[in-house]
Amino acid sequence: MKAPTKPQLATLGRIEKLGYLKPAQNEKRTNPFSGISHTLEPLACQLYDFVTTRHHTCGLDYTRADWDRARYWFLANWPREYYDLLD
Repeated sequence: MKAPTKPQLATLGRIEKLGYLKPAQNEKRTNPFSGISHTLEPLACQLYDFVTTRHHTCGLDYTRADWDRARYWFLANWPREYYDLLD
């Protein structure tokens, strides 16, 4: 995995404040439309959960830039999983 940039780390801090915490171990995530599943490492789970449920956090302390940064960070490090789970 590529080392996170300062903006990515700032986004990660805001994501954690919203309650999206890293799980203790790898977990499975499933695309609700295609049914395709992947087992993701903890950071990938955290980013995936934020990207897929951001509509539940309306009005809270995050920006569209945070969402885009999380999405592109996920894509850069887990491209196969991104295209199977999010695209």
